[in-house]
Amino acid sequence: MNHFSVRVQLHHEKDYEPFHSLMESVNFDHTITCSMGVVYNLPRGEYVYSTNLNLNLSCVHGLVAKVCKAVRQPDAKVLVTVGPSMWSGLTVNIPLRSTGTR
Repeated sequence: MNHFSVRVQLHHEKDYEPFHSLMESVNFDHTITCSMGVVYNLPRGEYVYSTNLNLNLSCVHGLVAKVCKAVRQPDAKVLVTVGPSMWSGLTVNIPLRSTGTR
């Protein structure tokens, strides 16, 4: 499986929310899971993309570039890397619990 890390810097603050939704719709995650199964939130503009497909950096960059264009940010700054990663200082992702109704 290939694991890609993506960092995107948009020019307008208001575009991050629609950008994030579009990135999720094409299977980019805004969280990362450690080997112990703990899920961490990534900083704004950071994503991971894992795939069994034989994609290279250029293909993944192209996917991100399409999302940038979709939110009218074709000149956004994009960094794509591949391989294992290491991190510190991230917050643990605590899923919201459903309260249910009666």
